[in-house]
Amino acid sequence: MRQLHKLPLSLCGCFLLLWNLALPASAARAGTAPAPNLSFLYGIVAALALLLFIGYCALIRQKNLWMLLVFLSVFVVNLGYFSLSISQTLSEALLANRLAYLGSVFLPLCMLMVIWEACRLVRPKWLLPLLLSISIAMFLVAASPGFLTC
Repeated sequence: MRQLHKLPLSLCGCFLLLWNLALPASAARAGTAPAPNLSFLYGIVAALALLLFIGYCALIRQKNLWMLLVFLSVFVVNLGYFSLSISQTLSEALLANRLAYLGSVFLPLCMLMVIWEACRLVRPKWLLPLLLSISIAMFLVAASPGFLTC
């Protein structure tokens, strides 16, 4: 019976997912309304991610550092996507892309650590520095367009 109160929230999430998937398809049909402004949608998602980050900081008493970094990474990714959608020049687009990469490179690491701690597994001491160095290397490779030219 405890899981019953989560059902409307799950249905709402499924509806929003289907609605977001159907928006581009319905706008692409001839004779329908113009496509929605995706910058507006990216802005809404970035604002919601910021609100979730603030809500986690304000409402949760026993904060998990890795969960805090998950919320922060999601906000940074969404902010990067929003910045990319409103960029006017190539340099602005490259900078926004780097911002999106910054969040998306560290998001899997943070999620892995959240799962690791939730399962109460013992983590070897060498694992975190190794994974951090791999994530930093991936970010440097992904953020290099515009700096390195062949």
